[in-house]
Amino acid sequence: MLSRPQAIKEFNRDMTLAMEVGNIKSITTQLNQKTTEIIVFIQDVHCNATNQGIKDICELIQNRILEIPAYIKTLSTIVPHREYYRFHHHWKNIFQKIVFACAFCEYFQCGKLISNQKVAEIMQIWNQEDSNGFHLDLDDYLIGVLEMASELSRLSVNNVIAGNYEQPVKIGKFLCELDRAFRLLHLKNDAVRKRFDVLKYDLKKVEQVVYDLRIRGLLNQANS
Repeated sequence: MLSRPQAIKEFNRDMTLAMEVGNIKSITTQLNQKTTEIIVFIQDVHCNATNQGIKDICELIQNRILEIPAYIKTLSTIVPHREYYRFHHHWKNIFQKIVFACAFCEYFQCGKLISNQKVAEIMQIWNQEDSNGFHLDLDDYLIGVLEMASELSRLSVNNVIAGNYEQPVKIGKFLCELDRAFRLLHLKNDAVRKRFDVLKYDLKKVEQVVYDLRIRGLLNQANS
């Protein structure tokens, strides 16, 4: 049985933890709402899968992403130092969505994969290398990238519907390079491994789209 001072100390610790969790849930709820709005904008690209339509939506997404760092800054001040992974489950899915959105825009604007360091800079998380502090977890980055790959695979079909025949070829090459890069990694996280398994199906879908375009001679029309 705990002594009176020990019981009071235990009670105060539990109350402090409850307040921390409550504050974290409050800010992550707001942050999740913002990131969900961004993901909805990404879905709009399937209704206008032309190059101009994609460009316009990426600009809109980037403007919304600028609102994200303020919430993350507040969150980082709430989470106790060295207890990042104790509360990580509250925001990991949100951070994966942010990576997804940043990677999506980076691909269409620069034609390349965004680095985890650049995403961290966009999120204004400066102590990424300090695993004890607030940072972008590498597994969250990888899952966000794989989510982006699935979205590109889906978009390749809608590109064809919009008459944008060149884009599926570019997406296919990009996903092929991404697949090779992931195969070089020693993935230890089960969630990342399972998500990586989906990539081969995403790549296969795009390859089928490109094959159909070649068979129908539509790629020749696009290049002429």
